[in-house]
Amino acid sequence: MNLTIPEAATGAVVLIRHSVASKKGMDANRALSPQGRELCRRAAGYWQMIRQQLAVRFGDPDYFHSPLPRALVTLWELFGAEVMISDNRLGLHVTTTIAGGGQWFAEQVAKNRNVLDIVREFVVTPELHDGQDVAGGTQKYEGFMLDQADHLAVAVCHEPLISLTAHWFGSPDDQLGLNECEGVVFFTGTRDGQAVVISAQKIIPVLSA
Repeated sequence: MNLTIPEAATGAVVLIRHSVASKKGMDANRALSPQGRELCRRAAGYWQMIRQQLAVRFGDPDYFHSPLPRALVTLWELFGAEVMISDNRLGLHVTTTIAGGGQWFAEQVAKNRNVLDIVREFVVTPELHDGQDVAGGTQKYEGFMLDQADHLAVAVCHEPLISLTAHWFGSPDDQLGLNECEGVVFFTGTRDGQAVVISAQKIIPVLSA
């Protein structure tokens, strides 16, 4: 795909949702399942093409990941980067699974709703945010992005915070919600001498055979 890069953009931050994680073990220790590694293999070529398009304008990227192993392994599988930096701001600060005391999420799963619809409803329904520091989590992601406002950065992190951040910066509701290995490109710039996010563009990779 050809990205629509704003003329005023001075940098770009690519936030990618980690691939399919193993269901075994403590959440903080879960890495990727075999299905997750295969998804990375099929998505890698497309993400590397996106990286190259952005690098032409903004230079070679820095690579970041959340502290959780599934994010680190996804980043490695997609890009094979030699230097990958863990950033606590990209952690799992908010989750849909405990929304409404956990009952709401269980009801959505029982209805066989897909991940995109669950995340989208959570993001746009403030009543479901009770008990979680949604504003604080979003501000951490925003702060990370603004620190990269003059270059290209690629990071693997988590939903629903990627979509919450996109929503904060005006992405339409139909662009919210990411499946594994999907992401959002946030274009950054400056306004009155301050770093700002100019726009966001959802990326759904075309998977190879």
